[in-house]
Amino acid sequence: LAGLGARAEAFACDAADPEALAATLRQVRATMPPIRGVVQAAATLADGAAATLDPARAQAVLRAKLGVAEALDAATAGDPLDLFLLFGSAVVAVGNPGQAAYVAANAALEALARRRRAAGRPAQVIAWGPIADAGMLAGDAATATILRRRLGAAPLPAAEALAALPALLAAGPPVIGHARLAWGEARTALAVLAEPCFEAVRDAAPAMAADGALANRLRSLPEAEALALLRDALAAELGRILRLPPASIAAEAPLGGLGLDSLGGMELRLGLEQRLGMPVPLAAVTETLTLDALARRLAEALRGAPAPDAAASALVGAHEPADPAVRAA
Repeated sequence: LAGLGARAEAFACDAADPEALAATLRQVRATMPPIRGVVQAAATLADGAAATLDPARAQAVLRAKLGVAEALDAATAGDPLDLFLLFGSAVVAVGNPGQAAYVAANAALEALARRRRAAGRPAQVIAWGPIADAGMLAGDAATATILRRRLGAAPLPAAEALAALPALLAAGPPVIGHARLAWGEARTALAVLAEPCFEAVRDAAPAMAADGALANRLRSLPEAEALALLRDALAAELGRILRLPPASIAAEAPLGGLGLDSLGGMELRLGLEQRLGMPVPLAAVTETLTLDALARRLAEALRGAPAPDAAASALVGAHEPADPAVRAA
């Protein structure tokens, strides 16, 4: 920043604490030019399924996003601001299974921006898609890979995203998004994209078709042959995810022992749903889950759709961290 001719100083405080923030802003006002712009880029995560979300777990996520934004909104009410910029997320528009609190926190930022605009004050939320080399995904290659495979969500380099910022600010609306998504792939995983507001992207990117022919063939085969074909399909998906030769995956080997974690399990379920065109009864990756056991579950599901309660439980299990320490985070 100094090389660009700007004077930069760092002031540390808990920005969600109104008193601490007020004290810090008094220092800024006493030692620097008038405050003209505010950027809120803080975030934290406590992932889990919406059905198991509790107030304590959601509070940390809401505090980092909405708590800081509300504190800045109140503390800078008397400053001559030209910019009040909030870093949001594209997940508000399309959802993200397993991140209920994060989606809600970013939705709250959008509400705050609209409220400020209605009062004649500057505000804008940029609903960013994944960023490759800075922020939360920079050190989480596994999640970035899942987003890319599931939704075709290609993380943007930070420099490319920020280069678009002047145009996004000039565009004017209180909420505007910037993300790179493969809409055809996303439609397979996100039911919300069937809603009327996504008609334009649906027309531009037809959905990936599920392989209904495979499911029909499995239903027509004798049980032993159907199980053999399901084992082959499972081995192919597991080989893709784990980067192993499908033939090396033994039918009785525990999938957790092969390196399949909860994120990999979610990707396996989605991949199988795309192949079969039906819900897959995979709630979680356990120590006893084997390729053969999962093939038998799929065979049973093919003979009859799972009950609604079972389907709901499977969805919750797929997106809920199994580690108690994660639950308490």
